[in-house]
Amino acid sequence: MQEISTEELKKIQLDILDEVTKFCEQKNIRMSLGYGTLLGAIRHKGYIPWDDDVDILMPYPDYKRFLKEFVGYKDNLIVQYMGNDSSYRFTFAKVYDNRTLLLEKTIRTGVYIDIYPVIGFPKEREDFEAFVSEFRSLYRPLKKMTFRYNLNLLQRLLIKIKQLYMPSREKIIHGIENIYERYPFDSSEYGGVIPYYFTFRRYFRADIFREYAPQVFEGKEYPAVKDYDTLLSGTYGDYMTLPPKEKQITKHIFKAYWK
Repeated sequence: MQEISTEELKKIQLDILDEVTKFCEQKNIRMSLGYGTLLGAIRHKGYIPWDDDVDILMPYPDYKRFLKEFVGYKDNLIVQYMGNDSSYRFTFAKVYDNRTLLLEKTIRTGVYIDIYPVIGFPKEREDFEAFVSEFRSLYRPLKKMTFRYNLNLLQRLLIKIKQLYMPSREKIIHGIENIYERYPFDSSEYGGVIPYYFTFRRYFRADIFREYAPQVFEGKEYPAVKDYDTLLSGTYGDYMTLPPKEKQITKHIFKAYWK
């Protein structure tokens, strides 16, 4: 197989982003650039120079529609999420190009973009902490019981044994989905992306995820939360200041190939 260069990787990601954006416009599905992609749009008008991925935020009601309705939109684009792939261990979705193969730590997929559901949160901080703890109590077993592509026979056997003492994958996923819907996004005062592995606790007034304005990313305009300053400063602090050189490194370690 031919390895995909960084330039090719970004071109594939941008093609996926274009198709997802076009689909969302056609279906009236709300979406926004998110995380490092939104930061890159504001600070660099494109990718952060040392970054190599694309992130999208999507309100949970729209996210559910997207997972169902995007299937079959393009022959080469596949939606991958915990509900349709038993080897997938994350609580957000990916859209990947099935003409490619990407191997990253525990993940076997294609060149992808990430789509994070934005959900409603409880108003009180104490309730929010309990909410996150409940979510993590479900995410941990989901992570432990999911087979990864690079496991040896002994590791697979150990996971099989663990599965005997854990709730079924279907039950865990159902529990996570119930948490996502507990505080309906469109009527909640607070919201955000639930921190499935992050050490920080960040939540925002939900109305910042309900208003959008275009931002330029790599020469094209894409939807973005209108009040990006609140989101970015709440996530990164002084986001317009570059981090020290030693921290200007990619967070991903993977190999990508054309099939």
